[in-house]
Amino acid sequence: FEMSASVSCMHGNIAKSSPCLNEIICHVKAFDDSLMASSLLVKLLAASSKFDEAITNCLVVLGNLGEQFPTDVSPTGAVNELSVVIETLLENNITRERFKLLPPMTNKTKINAMKFMNMAGQYSLISRPMLLPLLGCRMLRLTMQFGFCDDSIVGLATVGYSCFTFKENTELGSHIANVCEALIKESPNEHLLRSRVCNILVLFHIFTQPIATVMAQLPIMYESSKLAGDMLSATKARSSCCIVVFYSGAENLQNLSKHFAM
Repeated sequence: FEMSASVSCMHGNIAKSSPCLNEIICHVKAFDDSLMASSLLVKLLAASSKFDEAITNCLVVLGNLGEQFPTDVSPTGAVNELSVVIETLLENNITRERFKLLPPMTNKTKINAMKFMNMAGQYSLISRPMLLPLLGCRMLRLTMQFGFCDDSIVGLATVGYSCFTFKENTELGSHIANVCEALIKESPNEHLLRSRVCNILVLFHIFTQPIATVMAQLPIMYESSKLAGDMLSATKARSSCCIVVFYSGAENLQNLSKHFAM
């Protein structure tokens, strides 16, 4: 069932993959054996634009993994949590070298939790933005406590974006984004990581970087997302490119139509 569901998801066959995933989740004997099916189900819901339902499924899995999140997040609660984590980061010196010195994360439960927080964060950007800083902060807390993994970079990028949107601290947000870029470039999973942080960094760069810098970065994010098989992020990067070109007047409308065609 799991193999059939995976192949169906790759081909975008929602009608076939959904029953297979439900069959696995309903009859699985061990919780760990359901994680792959739960992950595919979340992606399936997101592909169907059911982002809120996808987030809810992520939070249920995270609760079973020992990571509880509130259903309703107030702006004050989000800012308070973010302030505490920012203070911790500043005390521990936010640099590429600092994160590279951390031991690798080996706790499988926490690694799985990081994966589901990563997915929840991607969709929270669309459906539940107040949840986003809580997810980023929790990912960094786990990183400091249990070690570094690829999703630690996603958590760091999320906190950087939240610094800008919730705290209006552009300087710190930009510094964190630069640390993320350095860590991504050194990772053997560079394309996969770029696709994971694409939605967050695209928005951040559009608001904080010169147009020329943004236009140079968006094609890289687009190609990385395609290579990683993440067409949602690739579409986001391409559509953002079109929006930046249109509002900046960098190209005429005839050239702009080529971007949409791609």
